[in-house]
Amino acid sequence: MVRTIRVVVVAGIIAACSLASAGEGVRVLVGFEWDEFQDGTIQMEGREYLGEPHTERPAPGWRGEEIEELDDVGPDGFMVISRRSSRDWPQSWMVRRHASQGQFAWKCRWTERRWNYIAAQLKREHPGPWPAREPAYDAHDHFFQRETQLWRQDWSGLTDWSDFERLRFEVTAVGQPVKVGVRVRDGSGPRVRNRPTGIRTEVAVFEIPADRTVTCDVPLAELARLAELDLTRVHRYNIRLNGLPSGEPPTGLYLDNIRLVAEGAEPEPEYPLIEMDGEPRPFARPVDQTPPLERDPAKLERNEEPVEPLGPVVINRGAPLAAGAGHMPGPTHFGWSGTTYFQNARRAVVAYDNDRLLVVMAGRGEANGGLIAVASFDGGETWEAPDREGGDYIILPWHMRAGYFADRYGNAFGVGTPNCDSYNEGQDIALHRLAFLGDRWVRDRFAIVHQDGYKCPAQCRAIQLENGRLWASWTDGFGGSHARHSDDDGYTWVPCKDAAEEPERPFYTPDLDEPDAPAPPKQVLLWPSPVVVGPMIVPYKDSVAVFGGGQWQVHDGEKWLEPERLPDLGRGLLTVTALGNERVFIARGGGYSNRGDEVLADDLVVLHGEKGEWTKDTLAEGRIGSAIVTASGDAMYCFYVKRVDEPNDEEGEEEGEENGRNPEYEVRYRRWKDGTWEESVKVATERQRINHLAAPQYSPASYAAIFWDYHVENRTDPSEVKFVRVPNQ
Repeated sequence: MVRTIRVVVVAGIIAACSLASAGEGVRVLVGFEWDEFQDGTIQMEGREYLGEPHTERPAPGWRGEEIEELDDVGPDGFMVISRRSSRDWPQSWMVRRHASQGQFAWKCRWTERRWNYIAAQLKREHPGPWPAREPAYDAHDHFFQRETQLWRQDWSGLTDWSDFERLRFEVTAVGQPVKVGVRVRDGSGPRVRNRPTGIRTEVAVFEIPADRTVTCDVPLAELARLAELDLTRVHRYNIRLNGLPSGEPPTGLYLDNIRLVAEGAEPEPEYPLIEMDGEPRPFARPVDQTPPLERDPAKLERNEEPVEPLGPVVINRGAPLAAGAGHMPGPTHFGWSGTTYFQNARRAVVAYDNDRLLVVMAGRGEANGGLIAVASFDGGETWEAPDREGGDYIILPWHMRAGYFADRYGNAFGVGTPNCDSYNEGQDIALHRLAFLGDRWVRDRFAIVHQDGYKCPAQCRAIQLENGRLWASWTDGFGGSHARHSDDDGYTWVPCKDAAEEPERPFYTPDLDEPDAPAPPKQVLLWPSPVVVGPMIVPYKDSVAVFGGGQWQVHDGEKWLEPERLPDLGRGLLTVTALGNERVFIARGGGYSNRGDEVLADDLVVLHGEKGEWTKDTLAEGRIGSAIVTASGDAMYCFYVKRVDEPNDEEGEEEGEENGRNPEYEVRYRRWKDGTWEESVKVATERQRINHLAAPQYSPASYAAIFWDYHVENRTDPSEVKFVRVPNQ
């Protein structure tokens, strides 16, 4: 039976189907032969063709020479070449050397420069550009996963490997030994659009001697048993470089004859068998064993007496003035459109009480760009490092693909991925907490939450409920959203299993409220996360609700209920918060495209939901930019930016002039109280383009907090962030 699969190589993507059996108890997955590409066994996607090999990175405009017949293939073999907009792109190279069956083997196309880069990285304690310093991460494993993929196949419809005991393939390393790693992933979990989620095996690692063709013997059935992988629903396997034993790269690396082998088949393969390093084991993730922080209740008492207006105050004069490079691409502090690669930090704000505030934003640290946090302990008049030790505060080394979110208890949570492998083994989602101790913020819990995503997340959220349950939610960059929770203060995340127990392990259910409850396990196996309608999460009744994609969905404390449609709000950036247990407010505003183009909404529209019944209010008309809602006591504030062009006093060619008018941006708000939206109030007028408004979901009862940054053209340009305190009176 022919099954459609997808093949990914270092330079590109092609689609394929498994081959028919190559002998009793053996199924060849790919043999890298000409007829596999020509007769439909490997199905082209319409953008690829078979052509003459190309050994260097092609210049723009390069188009390869297509080959249509096997007789025309020269001694160097042939290449799968992808048609791109500015050039064709060499992908997979089949050569007439080191073929263990048929005429061709697959050759790794890495250039000498690429090999030297890999060799240099593997000599470092933390390879790659962003060191994984947290204990739950293996920096080398992340580097291999992201940077050293050799070959991958995946099945959109899944495939059945349950009749096979082993996965085998031949490897030839010329000049120097190498290590290769193999991992298998199933599709037993819910789908993200058309892509299955699932469970992964541990990496099986093999040391390949130099200048010999050998057979890697992957103990497929045992690895799957220990990982509780469903071999009837296989989604993907990966082969990657996993080390250079001599410290030097080979001069050639070749794969061939990737096949499944049933028990008793191939008792004496043609080439020497190489067994995996160590014993088969499950793919377990370490659990952060940091003891819970002790919080002094007296320091957590809130001061919420009436306050006076304050601001605009520039909060980052004592911190880096430039927005910094890397995080949330675009030269801004609060990020851009809230999509993959263009995250924003509009909700990375704590307003605990009249005195203590914190805001997370992109900025330059002492050495590199990243996420910084600045805090105030005097109500926003002055700003300093959250730990009060001076200097700026770099949050995480993996800030490149993370969003921050703050809860009503003073904590800030980073949710994201350190490696964003996008197309390879499956991306991890982790949660990091900046815990509030009353007199400072400190680094706290770090946990792996999710392990089978596809692409870096865009919107990320995390909240803690009154009962102590932690929730994390995020979007997968390829579509779909996930949410899962922890009942033991973030040590473990449901659903998971204790890796120390033998299969079949029962799911681990934390019950740490009991006096004699056991400590969290040291390692867990993570199961796929529930798929929900969106990442925007708020407390609702005794649990949570999520919003996204024109829908909302309620969790009743035990399970997710069926999604329901929302009234149409049009296009724009979504912002959600709640008053009490069942009153929700949703607003959309304008912003910027991923090219930095200003995108203004025609109207500011807010949905107001009470006990599931929704009403729509238009709060402002005209050219509306960023908008955000924040709760304060029994009132709701909707802050927004309105672009207003005033006539010039004189004609001229002044910078910023548009058709004889200088653009101005007004920061305004409307307050909802006792069932009524009050009149609009202006907070400030700016002559520079405002990028985003940022605010906490929950402000103190005594005031609403609002921040904004500016749109600048260059990451190194100074860029201020401003804060205003609006009394709730």
